[in-house]
Amino acid sequence: MKSSVLSTSLALFLGAFSSLIQAQTCELEAVATLETSLWGSEVSFTISDDNGILASGQGAADYTSFETTFCLDNVSGCLVLEMIDSFGDGWNGAVAEVFINGESAGTMALEEGNSETRVIGVGMECETPDNGGDKDNTSNVHEVTEVSFQLFPNPGQDQVRLKGQGVNPAAPLNINVFNADGRLVKQRSNAVPSGLDIWTLDASDWNAGLYIIHVTHGEVTTQHHWVKMR
Repeated sequence: MKSSVLSTSLALFLGAFSSLIQAQTCELEAVATLETSLWGSEVSFTISDDNGILASGQGAADYTSFETTFCLDNVSGCLVLEMIDSFGDGWNGAVAEVFINGESAGTMALEEGNSETRVIGVGMECETPDNGGDKDNTSNVHEVTEVSFQLFPNPGQDQVRLKGQGVNPAAPLNINVFNADGRLVKQRSNAVPSGLDIWTLDASDWNAGLYIIHVTHGEVTTQHHWVKMR
């Protein structure tokens, strides 16, 4: 009797374990990230296909990061990323990015208005739908995949350097540095590089802690976190 009960329990356990393993297996994994700026709690997004919502995210506070992982194995049609701002004045510098199997599928930002959509093709070409409605309630989405900046050293102490890729020398470059409380501590307009696509900032008089650096190059704005050590 005990042997029979044990065998039944073992079979149920193995069946449940097998189902769990199958549920966790994903051949085409996607990750959506959200980096908020000012008014981060107003920012949210959803990612859906023809069958419904696959993932969603909400900014918890100013200058915070959010990440969610979801599976694309059974995706039907194109992915639709809807960016939403509850106040209706855009994302104020927040940026969303989607990665598919580790590769970026696009970086998006809501410049103004309360919502906008961006379509992402998974192994197919997709067209962005006409959002329609009043222009005051819509906005444009900028892809920022061609221009990128890297901070080094990070963490650092007296200096922080920005290394640019895909930079247009004819386009202005502006740098704004905020501390963790959102206070502007450094601003450089039409910044001149100190080397080949490298910009250097003097951080010797900054307090130790986290800093958020906004780099605007032409119509593209990127946001970066940098930590100053004691």
